[in-house]
Amino acid sequence: MKKINILKNVTIVFTMMVALFTRCKVDDKNNSDESAIGTGTASVDGTISTFSQGLITYKGVYENSEFHIFEISLGSRKINLITQTGIGDVLRLELLVTSSTFTSGRFVFGNDENLSANTLISGYYLLDVNVNTQEAEEIFMVTGGTLNVSVSGNYYELNYDFTMQELNPMFFLPVGDEKTLTGSYSGELIYDDASDS
Repeated sequence: MKKINILKNVTIVFTMMVALFTRCKVDDKNNSDESAIGTGTASVDGTISTFSQGLITYKGVYENSEFHIFEISLGSRKINLITQTGIGDVLRLELLVTSSTFTSGRFVFGNDENLSANTLISGYYLLDVNVNTQEAEEIFMVTGGTLNVSVSGNYYELNYDFTMQELNPMFFLPVGDEKTLTGSYSGELIYDDASDS
């Protein structure tokens, strides 16, 4: 009777080990760079993020103005920008342009008082963010700077140099002095139309 229980326990343990190792292989594949569509970095105050994916979302006409708004999101490899899942680093930028087609250009940070074409109206750098809940360990907000974008088909080259203000993740109040964020991204941006039309 005891021999049967030992054999049964060995079989259960072996089955669990196979399942565990199979699961680890699936996780490694999902977190590999096989799904990468681009390469990029962002660096601020000694912290460097590496991006492997990008999304460009058309949001429609901006607040009854003559401008159209696009959002560019860059994400690290452990998140999925399309399904809004995972935890990682994200750089998110909202840009105003003159048409519903995004083209190359130089974007300068501005606010609602001086809107014009090729304005970067907001930007956030989120570290260790849960993409689904938007809860982040560290949050930086763009307060100045420029973004240069070159577009060829679905291939984008981005170069950015921003002044950033760190925000308290719980109260969104400024923390410390402003810092500089620099970086670039080269590769595809997946297009998403989130406009009402």
